[in-house]
Amino acid sequence: MSGYARFKAIRELLLRGQYAEARLLLVELQAGYIALCDEVGALKRQIREFEDLLFLSQHLVTEEGQCWLRTGGVRHGPFCRPCYEYAGKLFRLELHKNVRRCPYCGLLYSREPMLREAFPVNSPLARRGKVLPFCVPAKYC
Repeated sequence: MSGYARFKAIRELLLRGQYAEARLLLVELQAGYIALCDEVGALKRQIREFEDLLFLSQHLVTEEGQCWLRTGGVRHGPFCRPCYEYAGKLFRLELHKNVRRCPYCGLLYSREPMLREAFPVNSPLARRGKVLPFCVPAKYC
C-alpha cells in the first residue's frame, strides 16, 4: 500500500472512531519514514565520499615521488605517495631541516633532487633497523 493510501486509511479509521487501529498504522508509517530518512542519509554520505574521491582523482598530481593537491591555482602538500596509494590517506610531509618525513609511515624524502635516491643512514630521522651482515668483515668479501 502506498503512503497516500495509508494516510487515507488512517483518516477513515479516525472518522469511524477506531483510534487503536489508526494509531498502529501511524506507528508503521513513522517507522517506515525513519527507515527512509536513515537510508537517504547513508546515500548522501556515500555520494559525498564519491565526490571527494572524484575531486582527488582530478586534482591530485604526482611530482618527484610526492603527491600535490592543486586547488584554485594553489599547490598544497606535499603528501606521502605510498600512504595515498596503499592506505588511501593523505598525510602531509613534515619538514625537518633538509628532509621531509611522513608522520604515518616514516618514509623520508630529501629536498635536494640529487639526494633523493640515497638517503644517509646515520640521519637521526632515518628509521632504525637491525643490520644483518651477509659475509665476514669487509676485507674478506
